[in-house]
Amino acid sequence: MAPAQSKLTIHPWLDAPLYNRIRYPQWKVYLYNAAQKMCTAMDPTGAFALVALQKDWDNHPKNIIPGTPAVGGAAAIPASTRPRPLFTMPVLYTRTSTVYDREMYKLEKERFEKLDEAETTLHAAIVESLSPGTVRTINT
Repeated sequence: MAPAQSKLTIHPWLDAPLYNRIRYPQWKVYLYNAAQKMCTAMDPTGAFALVALQKDWDNHPKNIIPGTPAVGGAAAIPASTRPRPLFTMPVLYTRTSTVYDREMYKLEKERFEKLDEAETTLHAAIVESLSPGTVRTINT
């Protein structure tokens, strides 16, 4: 049986070592755009945090926190970057938990599962876009 294809396809593929250096910038842009369209209700940048290089994360417009301009001789506070969001599996509620606690658990669990699905989809698309030799190198 043939392996199942991912729900997402990244083009151009990085399957020819001779052209990978040329194709990589366009491949990365496609990956970033696809990731930003996933899980947008959870974070303003979608699933971008899962795939972005640190320099790209720091330079994304939605991640820049404006600084305070200098006023009356005071030193200006430079702009900073918001940290990557962390989505962890919520802690299971106890038998004495309130209805609110249980509903919050369900909401947080659903959010975690959506992000986990996006991560799986992105991972499968990345692996699918690489040559078998590159995947073997990564795995070893």
